[in-house]
Amino acid sequence: MLKNLQARKIESYKHNGLVSLTAYSPVLEKTMPALELNGKKYNLQVAITNNNDKAKAEIYIGSPLILVDI
Repeated sequence: MLKNLQARKIESYKHNGLVSLTAYSPVLEKTMPALELNGKKYNLQVAITNNNDKAKAEIYIGSPLILVDI
């Protein structure tokens, strides 16, 4: 997905089965302004979490960021 959107990774986070990645995509910038925090531009966040109860992974995508608890 990042490759298709020409996005570059800004930050990543891993904790207790959750992997989250924030990125900036010039492709998305054309339709939605990026969010700027601490001098860094963000307009895409992808998170993947293991749902052991259902034996599957859940994928969340947000633009500019995911605004719910996962």
